[in-house]
Amino acid sequence: MAPCTRNARVLRLLRHRWADMVAGDEARALLGPAAQPLRTLDVRKRELQDLARCRGLTQDEVATVASRPVGYEAIVEAAGSEAARS
Repeated sequence: MAPCTRNARVLRLLRHRWADMVAGDEARALLGPAAQPLRTLDVRKRELQDLARCRGLTQDEVATVASRPVGYEAIVEAAGSEAARS
């Protein structure tokens, strides 16, 4: 189920990492002020997008890094679409 291009794999990995960051922030919110991260979610978002730019992803791909976190459902759907095109 791996994407056929390197950029697609990098984008999926970054989107997955963003989903983990969002979930972590939600968990920290439940724990209260003592569990606040060292960096804000906005800072971490910029870091992921900067990494995407460094890897040569297009601006549209960079924008999707943190716009919609990827889940396993999306991974399976994308794999099915790519398999159908092959």
